[in-house]
Amino acid sequence: MTAYFNKQADNVTIGSELTSLTAGSSPAFPTSANKVSYVVTKYSLMGNTSATISSFASRFGVTVTSGEEMKVDESSPATEYSILATGAMSGSSKTYLYINDSSSADNLTDWVSDDQNTYWKE
Repeated sequence: MTAYFNKQADNVTIGSELTSLTAGSSPAFPTSANKVSYVVTKYSLMGNTSATISSFASRFGVTVTSGEEMKVDESSPATEYSILATGAMSGSSKTYLYINDSSSADNLTDWVSDDQNTYWKE
């Protein structure tokens, strides 16, 4: 693994359901999802290459040791909003997590093109 970056959140709330969402393609997203809100309190990061170490150092102003996980406190925790759903993907028996990138405003009403993420468990 070259690197990873994870958000660590508190106060996660699954909210109301949104329906009639745009499915899109590659992959098609579910047409219903739930609103979610959370407060990011820390970041967890690890880098194994000089490029990722340099990027993390520049972005967060911290010294990163190659191959060691580092937790960084969020300097200004604030509520973030998103939408998420789980479901199958055509041609697969796996369960997928579909989630939109977060927003600082609680105004998401549909999947946002180019802000969509799909995760699955192997």
